[in-house]
Amino acid sequence: MDYPIENQADLFQNFEEILFINRYLGGPELTFRALKRMTAQCQGQTLTIADIGAGGGDMLHYIWQRRNQLACKVELVGVDLMPEALAFAQNKFPDLPVQWVCEDFQTWLPNHQPDVVLCGLFCHHLTDEQMVNFLRFAHQNTRIGFIINDLHRHFLAYYSIRWLTRWFAKSPLTRNDAPLSVLRGFSRHELVHFFRQAGIENYQINWKWAFRFLCTAQKQLSV
Repeated sequence: MDYPIENQADLFQNFEEILFINRYLGGPELTFRALKRMTAQCQGQTLTIADIGAGGGDMLHYIWQRRNQLACKVELVGVDLMPEALAFAQNKFPDLPVQWVCEDFQTWLPNHQPDVVLCGLFCHHLTDEQMVNFLRFAHQNTRIGFIINDLHRHFLAYYSIRWLTRWFAKSPLTRNDAPLSVLRGFSRHELVHFFRQAGIENYQINWKWAFRFLCTAQKQLSV
């Protein structure tokens, strides 16, 4: 969300609809599969998993519900600069054992250095310079690596989500922001450029269904 919010009810409706869209377009599942692969060699360890731009908290809820499928144990942290997002997440998932943090990633990451950083549908809100800085921060301040799940900018994605939100969305924020988010998405070439600018060599960019890019950068763990 890139502008002041005057009506919290509209905002919370927007969060509900974003969770609905994300769930049925496979967002959490894609990230969870990548997390399973990234942590497969961490048998029995307890890892701190931080979701940057945690929004409505659905990704962390998805992980917690399926934590027994992971090789490791998890401690979950949700970081978001928007207090309304954290308030929604805490209200939506009151029993979820997550440390909610209202702070900028640029100050939080260097001071806490989690094992894995997750980032879903957050990076398209950043400027090019902020994106490069985020990649650099995430790479430098994680022990294992990071996972980004974000939008592929494509005309089919734009017109599809525009039609879908006109059909089902009650919130004007959703009807405005969902198509705008696609326009702010990425091409593969842009993502490669950002990773190179950040000085990251070991990374993967994979296109996934429903016009998503899944980006992973994993460090070589010492035995």
